[in-house]
Amino acid sequence: MALCPCTVMNSDTKLDGCHSSASGLRVHLYWSSEGPQDLVFTEGELVAEDICILAAQKCSISPLCHNLYALYDLKENLWYPPNHVFKIDKDLCLTLHYRMRFYFKNWHGMSEKEPRVYRWTPKRNDYEKFDQGSPLFDHMSLNYIFSQGKYDFVNGIAPLKEPQNEQELHVFQNESLGMAVLHLSYIAVLSGRSLSEVAKEISFKGCIPKTFRAKIDKCNALTKIRLKRGFRKFVRSFHLPVVGSGKVIQHDIIFKYLSTLENLCTNLGGEIFRVSYLEVLPESSRTPYINNRNYLQTTENIICPTLPTQEYEVLVTGTEGIQWRILKKPAPFKKTGWKGKPADSGSGKSSEAVEFTEKPYSHFCDFKEITHLVISDCRVSVHRQDNKCLDLVLPSHKQALSFAALIDGYSRLTTDSHHYLCHEVASPRVVLSITSGIHGPMQPHYVTNKLRREENKEGLYVLRWSALDFSKIIMTVVSKEKPEFELLKGSGNFQDMKQFQIERKAPNAYVLQGWERSFPSVKELLESLKGCLLKSGNESYMVKKCCPPLPHEFSNLLITKNVKDSDVRPLTAQLNLSQLSFHQIRKEEIIQKNNHSPHFTDIIVEEYVEFGPLDVLLRKERRKLSPEWSLTVIKQLASALSYLEDKNMVHGNICCKNVLVARKGLEEGSSPFIKVSDPGISFTVLTREERVERIPWIAPECVQNVNKLSLGADKWSFGTTVLEICCHGEVPLKERTLSEIVQLIMEYLPLGSLRDYLPKHAVGLGQLLLFAKQICQGMSYLQSQRYVHRDLAARNVLVENENVVKIGDFGLAKAIPEHQDYYRVKDDGDSPVFWYAVDCLKEGKFNFASDVWSFGVTLYELLTYCETRQSPPAKFIEMIGVTHGQMTVVRLIELLERGQRLPCPKSCPLEVYQLMNKCWESDPVRRPPFQELIPVFQKLYERYKRIETSNILQKL
Repeated sequence: MALCPCTVMNSDTKLDGCHSSASGLRVHLYWSSEGPQDLVFTEGELVAEDICILAAQKCSISPLCHNLYALYDLKENLWYPPNHVFKIDKDLCLTLHYRMRFYFKNWHGMSEKEPRVYRWTPKRNDYEKFDQGSPLFDHMSLNYIFSQGKYDFVNGIAPLKEPQNEQELHVFQNESLGMAVLHLSYIAVLSGRSLSEVAKEISFKGCIPKTFRAKIDKCNALTKIRLKRGFRKFVRSFHLPVVGSGKVIQHDIIFKYLSTLENLCTNLGGEIFRVSYLEVLPESSRTPYINNRNYLQTTENIICPTLPTQEYEVLVTGTEGIQWRILKKPAPFKKTGWKGKPADSGSGKSSEAVEFTEKPYSHFCDFKEITHLVISDCRVSVHRQDNKCLDLVLPSHKQALSFAALIDGYSRLTTDSHHYLCHEVASPRVVLSITSGIHGPMQPHYVTNKLRREENKEGLYVLRWSALDFSKIIMTVVSKEKPEFELLKGSGNFQDMKQFQIERKAPNAYVLQGWERSFPSVKELLESLKGCLLKSGNESYMVKKCCPPLPHEFSNLLITKNVKDSDVRPLTAQLNLSQLSFHQIRKEEIIQKNNHSPHFTDIIVEEYVEFGPLDVLLRKERRKLSPEWSLTVIKQLASALSYLEDKNMVHGNICCKNVLVARKGLEEGSSPFIKVSDPGISFTVLTREERVERIPWIAPECVQNVNKLSLGADKWSFGTTVLEICCHGEVPLKERTLSEIVQLIMEYLPLGSLRDYLPKHAVGLGQLLLFAKQICQGMSYLQSQRYVHRDLAARNVLVENENVVKIGDFGLAKAIPEHQDYYRVKDDGDSPVFWYAVDCLKEGKFNFASDVWSFGVTLYELLTYCETRQSPPAKFIEMIGVTHGQMTVVRLIELLERGQRLPCPKSCPLEVYQLMNKCWESDPVRRPPFQELIPVFQKLYERYKRIETSNILQKL
């Protein structure tokens, strides 16, 4: 049962029954209550998660087990993330398989070598062991995974172990015959016939791997007779399990079949990814994480995935987490079978074999240790709680998304069911649940227990998705506050709570049962219910406060494993008892002392941190601190607080003076490292007057009531601390009278400006024209808002990535009033005169056409690759001669009025230089508007991009 890209064989001949030539999107199902049927979609846009829900409904799979499944493309070796959008039209011809992707070995508990896996169940007391948990699958999911397992085993998709000698080959043949017996036994159970009858009707060859079947067909007659006799012997000796009533237990056959399949396979359910670059980085050697998209990196640090210097293999399994190893001999990326070897095409011709030296896997982390993922094109970074990072490059962006979706899915199943690690692959339903405060499809008793642990006040409610219906949301409301002794007794188990249904009739249509009005979101529906009474019989219920999902909240949504006794190191293994000596001590010789007596002083001993509090360092070294430095410190602080949150610990006094600096990170090539200190004296014991100094860091709800100190209050303090870091240690709100200052906060783009980027990177003419078009688009939008930039130049065009630039630095920008056509500048200051139009230099008037002139100069900079000797100031000074002060402007005006312009850059096409000259028309009316320039540069870009591509292909 190959559940991963690297373990699925891609033979078209083996999957003929699954593929169709019909247009549209076809989703193949391995099992449904009505028999194997496919879902077909012919038009529209569909999200992968919605398709999975439709498939789950078709197969009667419950919402609880729905998140174990995903869509898989067998031809492309690709899993789709849940938020992938399929645009279906007549030109699309795609067949996907609805498969269980997230698999946990030994979920059946039949293996003694593996820890048992089950859904989380609370212990009734401290002495109870976790031996009995909720089953992982419902009945329908069990049937589906059994059908999927049979399909994979028979069609050679399962990652079966290769026999290394004759003995192992003999064992494999016997196990395969045993699997055939189980296969036929299940058919016998469903049809109500005996196993021998079914065995006579159905050949065992249809129940064994096709590779084994092909070998049997090539064997001599004597060997075939021996195998048939062996199979008949299996049939005669096999006894179907029964219960007292004589009814056959179908689940026992499924358990035995899948547990045997696990033993026959290598890492069943695991996914293997071949990567060209892999590195495990500690915090000190990793570049800062910026705006959830890019790293600060240079081209020298990037290893191209198409030219690997080393091959790596990453294994992801549900029970072992993320592991990796080095493959000594790299191989080109191709469609592969299991264990990274070329897939059999089914034609009998084997592909060229590539020998790999397999090393043991190194364990990187379990899913509970992961804080977040970062995706940048083909690059994925997995960040751990201890700030270590697994950085790897996959063959394509789609594979990167597939890998991230796998980690995110396992994390949600084992760690936090209401959280996602990466927004690029986030499940739309999970995103909706987080924004609306909806729990997953929990069982009702988890909801009632949660409400009892909370305030249990009237109007408190919990939202959860129905465990039976994908379109229903259940709202459980508390009707009245119960006395504490009644709650402890457990009286009034369901009498004080009532459930109401909210139906999701469309993506933006939510209706409360009994109320015909539709709302576009759950939030708006609940806002309308506030202050209203919900009637149910004679009872009235008021909706007041929602209990949202908590981080790492335990429920049956989480899957856990039982730690075996053999995994715990016994005490005798830690101590050498032969080296111990014992003495008899009489109780009257023992003196007991109170820990709070005057003999002792209550102290807490902390680690010595060399560079002291963060606020002192911020004020002292403020001129040396870069934005990257600050963002790294903020990320580390968030990571530390996330750890406390996981332990359900409230710090209570987060601020810069309680953050200690272990490493400054001001030297080149180093990064800072901080540690969170103790909170000191809790503000809960301070008087209200003494709490005034801490007010900026204290959450509003805690100012009046100190008993409301919670994890939410720590998040408020964290926000204030972030502001403190960004202000270099200045105390927030130190001025009691706030002054309103309008500030423009812009996105940080790590690759810098075009002036710095172009000289260092090999950028083709097509790429430069793409940048020019994007600048026109940005300026067109700016003018639509009636703004003139007044400082458009290559130094103020910032590079987000190799395909996107953005306009920045609006320090000189001005708004043109509605009733005017220009803006007159009264004080020029340090104006960029060499980028200004002649009319701006003479009269100080700026209009939309002024920016067009500046764009022409910027385009000249692009075509000269911002070379210093070819810059506009250097060229104009060369033409007018060396001058000083206002004479420079006077001579520049005279030069431009004579019609002289910047020369044509080297290798600049004539048509592009003609566009520059149009932008430099003396009459502002004759300059082309940006809206007209956009399609012109789009056509130029497409033409020269084709030329560059054809030139590259010719060289190859």
